[in-house]
Amino acid sequence: MLFTLQAGAATFPRQNFLQPQSGIYSQFMSRITLVLLLLVSLSGGCRQPMTGPGAQGPLFGGGNAAAWPAVSQNGGLFANGGQYPQNPNPAPDNAQIQQLASQYESLNSRLGQFNSDNENLHTQIAAMQQRLQNANNYNDSLRQQLADTMNQLQQSQAQSQQATAAAQQQIAANQQPSQATGPWSNASAATGATIRANNGLMERLQTVQLPGFKSWMDGDVIRIEGPTDRLFVSGSYQINSNDAMTIANLANAIRQNFPQQLVGVEAHWDGSPIQPATTSHHQLTATQALAVFDLLVKSGLPHEQVFTMALGSNRPRYNNASVQNGISPNRRIEIVIYPETYR
Repeated sequence: MLFTLQAGAATFPRQNFLQPQSGIYSQFMSRITLVLLLLVSLSGGCRQPMTGPGAQGPLFGGGNAAAWPAVSQNGGLFANGGQYPQNPNPAPDNAQIQQLASQYESLNSRLGQFNSDNENLHTQIAAMQQRLQNANNYNDSLRQQLADTMNQLQQSQAQSQQATAAAQQQIAANQQPSQATGPWSNASAATGATIRANNGLMERLQTVQLPGFKSWMDGDVIRIEGPTDRLFVSGSYQINSNDAMTIANLANAIRQNFPQQLVGVEAHWDGSPIQPATTSHHQLTATQALAVFDLLVKSGLPHEQVFTMALGSNRPRYNNASVQNGISPNRRIEIVIYPETYR
């Protein structure tokens, strides 16, 4: 009779769960091997001596017992009086079988738990790899955006430099020396002023050339300069009657040739004392500028087109070497025609 152990079908781990090199795998296989060896041993020990009619004779082929050699008590073919030798491994009882089955089930359960843990680890690793890939893609996108921004910045800087160079070339091309003539032709050079021609005003400069007055381009403006001591009664704001017609003619030329340009009237003094002493240089030049303003407006210029500036002795144009007969050319009236329009 053979005893068999029904412990259920064994399940084996997936190849990607436990590698043969791991300690858990070795421990598990050792226990499985031990259980299998024990089962084989038990299976071999369960064989019983045969009895019955077919058990007589040599090799169970029939005959009587007398045909078998006698067995003495001291030994022989069978030491137990003609019977098969007793199995040295008796059959296990039910308690041992249940214990082995329980151990097998426990190992199988642990194997299933290990397999589940392995699947969870693989899932987590896959999720981490996906996040890492996303982070790498985002970094690549940022690097590309940074490179594009740097390229745009370099292009903008290059365009700005080109525009600046072109503007400087244009300014250099427009710069011309002063067109002033007459006794005060070096006035702008003496003051270090930068003269830049305004082609539109320069073409009409000759229209405001007046006897006794000096006209020239000073940068972007036209300056028409006349001596104060000729226009006014000395040290006052009363215009000489002989020069009132000159101011009227100037107003007529401005109205015809510069109808939209702003016109400024600047009055200057040389710093010499004024009578009465209570009158300041600015007060004197303010009244002189207003006198010229009134005459220009009466001669036909709109009052919105003209404005006045009383500069006193703050803006001298000439040095002491220019003084003639005790009169400094810094006593002057300057009528300035600007490129800007008043409407």
